[in-house]
Parts: sequence; structure tokens; C-alpha cells
Amino acid sequence: MCRGILVLATLTVLPLGASLDGQTTRPVESELVARIDSLSTILDRADSVAKVADAVLKEEQRRLLAGRIDTIQVGPFFVVTPVRQVGLATRYFERAWASYAAMVGSERTAIEGHVFLFGKSELLRGLDSWESTRMTTRYMPSDKYRAIGRVLGVVLSADLPEDLRTWAGEFLVRADPTSELERAYRSLLTTASAAVTDCYDGALDRCWDAMGLDHQDDWAAVWYTAAERRSLVGRVSRQLNSVTRGILNSCLDAQRDDACMAVLLDQGGAASIPLPRGARMTLLAHTLSLGGPEAWRVLATGNIDAEGGPEAPLKDRLVRASGVSADSLIGSWRAATFQARPDVQSDTKKIRWSSLFWLLVLAGVSTRSTRWRLT
Repeated sequence: MCRGILVLATLTVLPLGASLDGQTTRPVESELVARIDSLSTILDRADSVAKVADAVLKEEQRRLLAGRIDTIQVGPFFVVTPVRQVGLATRYFERAWASYAAMVGSERTAIEGHVFLFGKSELLRGLDSWESTRMTTRYMPSDKYRAIGRVLGVVLSADLPEDLRTWAGEFLVRADPTSELERAYRSLLTTASAAVTDCYDGALDRCWDAMGLDHQDDWAAVWYTAAERRSLVGRVSRQLNSVTRGILNSCLDAQRDDACMAVLLDQGGAASIPLPRGARMTLLAHTLSLGGPEAWRVLATGNIDAEGGPEAPLKDRLVRASGVSADSLIGSWRAATFQARPDVQSDTKKIRWSSLFWLLVLAGVSTRSTRWRLT
């Protein structure tokens, strides 16, 4: 609308001149100044009218939404949701936040004042802003508490240093971490790495290698055996654009360990940490559970001591945050992981009973067939 007014005003007040007796006269400078001042006044009025119209429109939108959406506060953040989903949103977010609240305590975090838009987009359209996060249960998995907790963790992780976020990956803490620890146990059992195998067998110092937090300078030689290095190169060979085919053939076909070592060292160790990020995240969660809110402050600021500062190694920061020794931290994490291992005997019994049940069902169905009745 403002552009149209500007064009009309310009055409009105800036004529090229008037023809008088075949002569073209030009307006004097004072007349041009007066016309420009008049145009500015018109534009200011138009802008004021536009602002008033926008304010009226927004107020009308608020009035229409007032009876359809509501805002609830959970801990330090807010949730905007349709009125009919207030109870559901309260239950989901309070349960998901409970485990985080016990760890961050009263520390000021990135989630303070954050707004989560929860529900159908049609009702919440136009409420998005840079400090809000939209989510809905429509595409969430069956474990909605975990899904919402993951989103809360993403916002909270903004307080953590980049190296810690990169190392741990998805930041997710649950009140009952059994499923995450069970997956960590499976990783200990199945990951092809000498460091992981030694950690599984009880060598606590090797668990730090399995986590990628020790011997980072000579990781290829310490974390893996020669056969594991060759297998690792084989798994990532399709992604290696900077490595010549000759070196790859020497590693994979001729089984030359020096060639495999060269390939791995060329790629760096960040992507070759033996245990996956999910398992590493459980060590971060375990550290926070041991150290409490003080642990969060230490990890968020990166402080170790007066000399260490934010440049201290990640292993040292985790140990400092936990409030216990390095052996106690990694040892208690390993114990918790083994405690969460699946009950194989129970699973076997379930499989046996399930198999027996289906055999009986099939036997019952088969006896009702025409063939059985005729014989």
C-alpha cells in the first residue's frame, strides 16, 4: 500500500513542467522543497495508518486465538498449546523436564524463557519466532517422553562447548536411562575394537580409549588391532576421496598394515572413535548424575581450575564435573552399563513360550482342515 501512495504522490508533485504559450517552465527550488515536505507528510501519515492496521489485525488474531490456545509454564520455560491439549502437554513436558531439572538445578541455561509450540500448526501459525521451537506428536515415535526430552536436550546443549557437543552427539537424559545403557552394553559387546574388547573385559583405562578420550595422538595404533584397522578402512573406503587407489589396494588386498595406518591417519580420529555417540552420551549423563548441578556448571563453562580453563582436555573436564576420580567415573559407568544388560535367559524363555503357543495354534488350525477330518 505504501509503495502505491509513493508512486501516486511522486507523479503528482514532480511534474516535468507546464506548457505555457509553447514554453516549458521549471519550478523554482523553494517550490520543490515545499512539495518534498508535503510528500514526506503524506508518507508519514500512510505509515502510521499501516501500523495501526497491523496492530488491529494482530489484536484480532489474538482475540480469535484467546479461547483456543493457552500457555503453561514448566520449570523455566513455556509451552503454548491448544486448550484441549493443555493436560497432555503438561504431562509430557513435566516428565521430560524432571530428569534435566535434577541436573541443572538453579543454573541459568539456554532453556530459560524458551517457548515451545506444541500442537497442530493451524492454530499456532504466526507465533513462531527465533526463540521458539515447534513440535507435535503427529510424527513422534511411540515413546513421546523420549522424543520431547530430545528436543529439550537440544535447547539445553547450546550451553555446552562445541567439542563436548560434537563428542556426545545427541544430548538426552532420561529419568530411567535403562534403554540407553542397554544399547551401550550392546556396543561394548559388538564393536570391533581392541580398546572396546579390553574395556568389556574390565580394563578401565582402556574404556577411556574406547570413548576416544585417551591416546588421541596415536589412536589408530592403540584403539584398533591390525585386522581391525583393515576392516575399518574397508568400511569407509567409499567415502575416501583424498586417498589413492594404490594405497587402498595395498591396505585391503595386500594387507599391508602400514598402508592401512596411513589411510586412517590421513582421515583423522574424530570419526573413528570406537564406541558410538549413543554410548558416549550415557557417560555424559552418568557424569551429570554423579556431580549434580555443579557438574553442569563445570561442563557448560569448561572450567577445570585456575590454570586449566576451557582448553583442558574433555576427559579432565568430565572427571572434574563428576566429583570422583577417573577410575571411579569410568568404573561406575561400566558397572551401570553391565547392570542394564538384557536378560538373555528371560528373552529365551519368552521365545520358547511364544514358539510353543504358535505351534499349538497351528496344530489346532490344522486339525480343523478337510484333510484331517477325512482321515
